[in-house]
Amino acid sequence: GRESWPLQRARRGEHRYLDMNRLTPMDHMSAITTQAIHEGEMIEVAPALVVNRGQAAGTSITPTAIFWDDLWPPQKLSLRKLRSSGDLTVQFQDPSTDWKRIDDFVSFEDVVLLPVAGNIGLVRKVGRENPSSNCKLKL
Repeated sequence: GRESWPLQRARRGEHRYLDMNRLTPMDHMSAITTQAIHEGEMIEVAPALVVNRGQAAGTSITPTAIFWDDLWPPQKLSLRKLRSSGDLTVQFQDPSTDWKRIDDFVSFEDVVLLPVAGNIGLVRKVGRENPSSNCKLKL
Protein backbone atom coordinates (compact mmCIF):
# COMPACT_ATOMS: atom_id res chain seq x y z
CA GLY A 1 0.00 0.00 0.00
CA ARG A 2 0.90 3.66 -0.28
CA GLU A 3 1.63 5.87 2.66
CA SER A 4 0.36 9.42 2.86
CA TRP A 5 2.79 12.14 1.79
CA PRO A 6 3.29 13.45 5.38
CA LEU A 7 4.36 9.97 6.48
CA GLN A 8 6.63 9.59 3.45
CA ARG A 9 8.28 12.92 4.32
CA ALA A 10 8.61 11.91 7.97
CA ARG A 11 10.30 8.62 7.07
CA ARG A 12 12.82 10.58 4.98
CA GLY A 13 13.37 12.93 7.93
CA GLU A 14 11.89 15.91 6.05
CA HIS A 15 8.88 16.56 8.29
CA ARG A 16 9.93 18.33 11.45
CA TYR A 17 6.63 17.76 13.29
CA LEU A 18 6.32 13.99 12.91
CA ASP A 19 8.51 11.68 14.96
CA MET A 20 8.06 8.21 13.47
CA ASN A 21 9.12 6.62 16.78
CA ARG A 22 6.11 8.15 18.53
CA LEU A 23 3.39 7.24 16.01
CA THR A 24 1.09 4.29 16.49
CA PRO A 25 1.71 1.29 14.20
CA MET A 26 0.40 1.83 10.68
CA ASP A 27 -0.76 -1.70 9.92
CA HIS A 28 -4.08 -0.82 8.27
CA MET A 29 -4.15 0.71 4.80
CA SER A 30 -7.76 1.83 5.09
CA ALA A 31 -10.17 3.26 7.62
CA ILE A 32 -11.60 0.67 9.99
CA THR A 33 -15.21 0.87 11.18
CA THR A 34 -16.55 -0.76 14.32
CA GLN A 35 -19.67 -1.95 12.51
CA ALA A 36 -20.36 -3.20 9.02
CA ILE A 37 -21.29 -0.57 6.43
CA HIS A 38 -22.45 -0.98 2.87
CA GLU A 39 -21.05 0.68 -0.25
CA GLY A 40 -22.35 4.23 -0.58
CA GLU A 41 -23.49 4.41 3.04
CA MET A 42 -22.57 7.57 4.97
CA ILE A 43 -20.10 7.04 7.80
CA GLU A 44 -20.28 10.48 9.41
CA VAL A 45 -21.16 14.13 8.96
CA ALA A 46 -18.67 16.55 10.47
CA PRO A 47 -17.84 20.27 10.28
CA ALA A 48 -14.61 21.75 8.95
CA LEU A 49 -12.92 25.08 9.43
CA VAL A 50 -11.89 26.80 6.19
CA VAL A 51 -8.51 28.57 6.35
CA ASN A 52 -5.86 29.84 3.95
CA ARG A 53 -3.12 27.43 2.88
CA GLY A 54 -0.43 29.50 4.62
CA GLN A 55 -2.04 28.87 7.99
CA ALA A 56 -1.96 25.08 7.60
CA ALA A 57 0.93 24.13 5.28
CA GLY A 58 4.08 23.01 7.04
CA THR A 59 2.51 22.97 10.51
CA SER A 60 1.58 20.21 12.92
CA ILE A 61 -1.99 20.23 11.55
CA THR A 62 -0.85 19.48 7.98
CA PRO A 63 -1.58 15.72 8.22
CA THR A 64 -5.25 16.37 9.02
CA ALA A 65 -5.69 19.23 6.53
CA ILE A 66 -7.52 18.70 3.25
CA PHE A 67 -5.85 20.85 0.59
CA TRP A 68 -7.38 22.01 -2.72
CA ASP A 69 -5.03 19.67 -4.62
CA ASP A 70 -6.41 16.72 -2.60
CA LEU A 71 -9.96 17.29 -3.89
CA TRP A 72 -11.71 15.69 -6.86
CA PRO A 73 -13.42 17.95 -9.46
CA PRO A 74 -16.93 17.35 -8.00
CA GLN A 75 -15.65 18.37 -4.54
CA LYS A 76 -14.05 21.49 -5.99
CA LEU A 77 -17.30 22.33 -7.76
CA SER A 78 -19.17 21.99 -4.45
CA LEU A 79 -16.82 24.49 -2.83
CA ARG A 80 -17.20 26.89 -5.77
CA LYS A 81 -21.00 26.68 -5.43
CA LEU A 82 -20.79 27.30 -1.68
CA ARG A 83 -18.59 30.35 -2.29
CA SER A 84 -20.87 31.80 -4.97
CA SER A 85 -23.90 31.41 -2.69
CA GLY A 86 -22.08 33.17 0.18
CA ASP A 87 -21.90 30.04 2.33
CA LEU A 88 -18.09 29.60 2.21
CA THR A 89 -15.85 32.05 4.00
CA VAL A 90 -12.18 31.83 4.91
CA GLN A 91 -12.24 33.15 8.45
CA PHE A 92 -9.33 35.16 9.83
CA GLN A 93 -8.81 37.43 12.80
CA ASP A 94 -5.81 39.01 14.50
CA PRO A 95 -4.80 42.39 15.93
CA SER A 96 -4.81 43.96 12.45
CA THR A 97 -8.56 43.25 12.20
CA ASP A 98 -9.14 44.45 15.76
CA TRP A 99 -9.91 40.79 16.49
CA LYS A 100 -12.98 40.95 14.29
CA ARG A 101 -13.60 37.94 12.08
CA ILE A 102 -13.13 38.73 8.38
CA ASP A 103 -13.43 36.76 5.14
CA ASP A 104 -9.80 36.33 4.01
CA PHE A 105 -10.56 34.47 0.76
CA VAL A 106 -7.73 34.79 -1.80
CA SER A 107 -8.27 31.94 -4.25
CA PHE A 108 -9.63 28.42 -4.27
CA GLU A 109 -6.09 27.05 -4.54
CA ASP A 110 -5.40 28.64 -1.13
CA VAL A 111 -8.45 27.01 0.52
CA VAL A 112 -7.71 24.35 3.13
CA LEU A 113 -10.33 22.39 5.07
CA LEU A 114 -9.52 21.47 8.67
CA PRO A 115 -11.81 18.79 10.10
CA VAL A 116 -12.74 20.04 13.57
CA ALA A 117 -14.92 17.17 14.78
CA GLY A 118 -15.50 13.54 14.01
CA ASN A 119 -12.98 11.07 12.65
CA ILE A 120 -12.37 12.23 9.06
CA GLY A 121 -9.11 13.89 10.11
CA LEU A 122 -7.87 10.49 11.27
CA VAL A 123 -8.50 8.75 7.95
CA ARG A 124 -5.23 8.11 6.16
CA LYS A 125 -5.09 9.87 2.82
CA VAL A 126 -4.01 7.55 0.03
CA GLY A 127 -4.38 9.99 -2.84
CA ARG A 128 -7.09 10.78 -5.33
CA GLU A 129 -6.29 8.01 -7.79
CA ASN A 130 -5.21 5.15 -5.57
CA PRO A 131 -7.16 1.94 -6.32
CA SER A 132 -7.05 0.98 -2.62
CA SER A 133 -9.09 4.01 -1.54
CA ASN A 134 -12.46 3.01 -0.14
CA CYS A 135 -13.79 6.26 1.26
CA LYS A 136 -15.26 9.34 -0.41
CA LEU A 137 -15.39 12.85 1.03
CA LYS A 138 -18.61 14.68 0.15
CA LEU A 139 -18.77 18.45 0.52
